[in-house]
Amino acid sequence: MSKMPSIKASDLPILAAGLVIFLGVACWFHLRNEDSRRLVVTRITLATLQSALRQYERIADHAPRTIAGHTGIYGFLVAYQRQFARRDTAGHWKISHDNLIYLRRSVVQRGWISMPGGGRYYAVVAVKDGFGRPVHYLSDVRQNWRAPCFSSRLPAMAGKTQWIYSNH
Repeated sequence: MSKMPSIKASDLPILAAGLVIFLGVACWFHLRNEDSRRLVVTRITLATLQSALRQYERIADHAPRTIAGHTGIYGFLVAYQRQFARRDTAGHWKISHDNLIYLRRSVVQRGWISMPGGGRYYAVVAVKDGFGRPVHYLSDVRQNWRAPCFSSRLPAMAGKTQWIYSNH
């Protein structure tokens, strides 16, 4: 049998420093992986919303306008869902051809919207990015030259605020 290695008291500070460095590197890799995942969710969310916008524009021949007193994305979401809503035989509102169903549940917020001709529909009223920040709808080229599009503010890196847009 071989002898078990023994640890001297003088080796403890070196082992502790090595353990701290190892845990720091492991945490850093975990956080980088989590940020990458959140960025992918953000890009997928923006691309899905842009696809819904293009679908709306093909049918309505214009981009939805914002609704006074609400965030820009609320106006888009209401206009989009009203565009594709139909009443079934029981009088309930149903939406067909809805690209918003492809959004992750973790990024949508639901609420009641009024429908034309009366009634309410439990629909998507807000969308967040992968980092939990609100997604913005830019409907006017005075807001951004890429408009109409969607944008999200990414976490500040090195003190700089960075935006990501749906129609890159």
